[in-house]
Amino acid sequence: MQWDVPDLDVWSEQLDQMLRRSFQPTLIVAHSFGCLATVHRASLGASHLAGALLVAPADPNKFGVAERVHDIVPRCPSIMIGSTNDPWMASQRAAHWADLWGCEFVNAGALGHINAESDLGDWQCGFLQLQRLVFAAATSPRSDLAL
Repeated sequence: MQWDVPDLDVWSEQLDQMLRRSFQPTLIVAHSFGCLATVHRASLGASHLAGALLVAPADPNKFGVAERVHDIVPRCPSIMIGSTNDPWMASQRAAHWADLWGCEFVNAGALGHINAESDLGDWQCGFLQLQRLVFAAATSPRSDLAL
């Protein structure tokens, strides 16, 4: 798997292999292209996936995979966090994709690509959304698994 040349099939398959290693319900916190791989894997049936927190997703159009991740609704609860000044996907586009994927969208403000360069330290907004996801996964009829 190459970080600088992301391949949707390779990343999605790698994620599937990781999920199959455990029989425990799993929450995924994905970032950038990892969000696309997570949504793609969820569309194919992801073993033990109980919920997904999608942070600063990359725009599927930039990677030529928009048609492959269009109209996917994961069977588990999902929350997407976007930024108003993310160079990888404008917040309006992120909200559009969140709607297509059936994710709740959280606008975190002007945080760039929500990464180390954002200098967030202990990112309380992220922790809060993760806590909300844990609760949603434990109580959601959308999830095949209960935590």
